[in-house]
Amino acid sequence: MNRIHNDFLDKLYNPVIVCNNSGKILHTNVIMDNVFEYINVKKPQNIQDLDADFNFQEIIKNEPLIRTIKFKDLNSRVNIYCIKNNSNETNILYLFDKSILDSKTIDNVIEHIDDVVVIFNEYGVIEKMNPICDDILPFKRSEAIGNSIYEISKKGLVHNPILIDMLKSKKKLHRNVIYPNGKGIAYTASPSFHSNGNLKGGVLTGRDITRLIKLASQMKFDTQQPEAIEYISKSIIMENIKQMVIRAASSDSYIFINGESGVGKEIIAKTIYRYSQRRDKPFVSINCGAIPTELLESEFFGYEEGAFTGAKKGGRKGLLEEANGGTVFLDEIGELPMHMQTKLLRVIQENTITRIGGNTPIHVDIRYISATNVPDAELHTRKKFRQDLYYRLSVIPIKIPPLRSRTEDILPLIEYFLEFYNKKYNRKLKISSTAMNLLHDYNWPGNIRELKNMIERFVVLSTKDVVREDEFNILINLDTINTSPADTQPSVIISGYTNLNTVYRVVDQMMIPKAIRKYGSINRASEALGINQSTIHRKIKSGHIQL
Repeated sequence: MNRIHNDFLDKLYNPVIVCNNSGKILHTNVIMDNVFEYINVKKPQNIQDLDADFNFQEIIKNEPLIRTIKFKDLNSRVNIYCIKNNSNETNILYLFDKSILDSKTIDNVIEHIDDVVVIFNEYGVIEKMNPICDDILPFKRSEAIGNSIYEISKKGLVHNPILIDMLKSKKKLHRNVIYPNGKGIAYTASPSFHSNGNLKGGVLTGRDITRLIKLASQMKFDTQQPEAIEYISKSIIMENIKQMVIRAASSDSYIFINGESGVGKEIIAKTIYRYSQRRDKPFVSINCGAIPTELLESEFFGYEEGAFTGAKKGGRKGLLEEANGGTVFLDEIGELPMHMQTKLLRVIQENTITRIGGNTPIHVDIRYISATNVPDAELHTRKKFRQDLYYRLSVIPIKIPPLRSRTEDILPLIEYFLEFYNKKYNRKLKISSTAMNLLHDYNWPGNIRELKNMIERFVVLSTKDVVREDEFNILINLDTINTSPADTQPSVIISGYTNLNTVYRVVDQMMIPKAIRKYGSINRASEALGINQSTIHRKIKSGHIQL
């Protein structure tokens, strides 16, 4: 029997699999991994998935054996040997014929793959393409095979190709591209290297994700969790904050919560409410940044009949009056215009409101919990926020750190949301260790809200039982259209001509929701985009864009 090390096996040009006495696969060399990738077969855990006749004792007795093993539509001859590992244990080596990767075989394999497959050399010259490329790519096989991607790009047949970026970086790249006909393709460009480390070419694959993009744009993520759910965390800093929240809840003091968008300010506010003496009274949540400026007073204070054109007969109670005796959560209070801050301060000081068009003060008894994602420096600027109002509302200030500064909370949150959405959608989805590490290392600019929505996206859209790296990159970048590694590159590329209204709608759907997520409110998003916030409200209400 032979004693062979894995590094030696990796240098062989034959595909190799090593398994133990039970058939568990211990090692596959690089060539074998390429075979699985080319024929789009998941790497098996046990050799019996490939060789149903595997029998350890028979192999020991009769080695070497010669068999034929079938991979999808391919038949490959394999020599089977016994080898010793470093612990002197007997393992089994499957040495496949090199012809499994010959040119004709590859042609036969990629011919039957439903995804785009393009094979190219180190100079970017296209060597092979499967038939589906003619239906999906912006150029035909007849125009590409034998030509370099640089020449194809110069002819204007493709813009900003991912292959050129991969050849420059020599790293695996992912990119989603939306074509003018509405078709969306998720591309992955994977480099291949010689044994000396030099680039020898690579493979481009592309999956049609048009259906996934449509599903993602139509999905309304359920942001409401069961009321009994506490704030999921493991970090010491969040445990300290939760203890302070419980203590503060028992009092009637005003509380001011500060933290980036998506950190869970509303969950903290509802926790305070549930543990407070007012838990049997109303809890009214007001998103100060989502109410158009011209409607703020009527929403907050209500109005009397005939107060203005279109006023409801009999008038209407305002949100503060509806909350009388209970708790008001002033979400994104930093977006409240200065004139409304003045009116709100007067209400807090006098505990009375007056409806629009009315003269009779109405007494209100309210506990205020406020929240904002406005940085501390801006909160203490008089031009942004009235300091007397700030100090009135922040008797007990609570600062919630972003998720990226307490990474120990990421995995518990993933586990919780994965279990929650698996039950909701009747799935048993798992996340591979590699994908889990990628989730852990991700910056999460949208904090817990982004993580929660991402896990729901995985559960709803994943086509497999386990989310691995490739599908992870496709799903996490669904809302990223043709992202280039260079900031100077355009974020949207349109080839040919299409209806301008369609273009406007696509751009609106891309930019407006992203701006709202980034800036935390419609008001600040409208300022950043240079449009009136009423325009955004109108587009949302009409269904022109979906958040």
